[in-house]
Amino acid sequence: MDDLMRLLAYRAWARERVLGAAQGMPSEDLTKPVVSSFGSVRDTLVHVLSADVTWTSRLGGVSPSGHLRPEDYPDVPALRTRWEQVDRDLGSQVAGSDPGRMVIYRTTAGVEHRQPVWQIVQHLINHQTYHFGQISTLLRQLGASPAATDLIVFDRK
Repeated sequence: MDDLMRLLAYRAWARERVLGAAQGMPSEDLTKPVVSSFGSVRDTLVHVLSADVTWTSRLGGVSPSGHLRPEDYPDVPALRTRWEQVDRDLGSQVAGSDPGRMVIYRTTAGVEHRQPVWQIVQHLINHQTYHFGQISTLLRQLGASPAATDLIVFDRK
């Protein structure tokens, strides 16, 4: 498995573990207000999903002008369903692409940029890992148990 596909497999594995931990908590805790980058565990998950949707769209030649709305994803099953589609789309785009292919896109503010595919994939992994660390802390504060999502744990499986 090439490195980018390994990272995408890790991404999906880690996300499923975090969603499993979130699904195991009382439903009211999923949207309970917290002090963090986003207003709740659910809102943080939607932010990560929104970034995945945005970058997958950009890889496909479309630059979204906005972000997903947390209220459209009331629970973990709704998040999981959307992420499964994103995984399929992202995986097929990366698997069939030269890692050095330049992707020209616009930010949601309309600013044009260009990045190679490999940098986009690495960014997605880094972005998810950052926010999943936040979610681990929030889960602990809400009395739930976070999941281990370290890359080395994935590699050992």
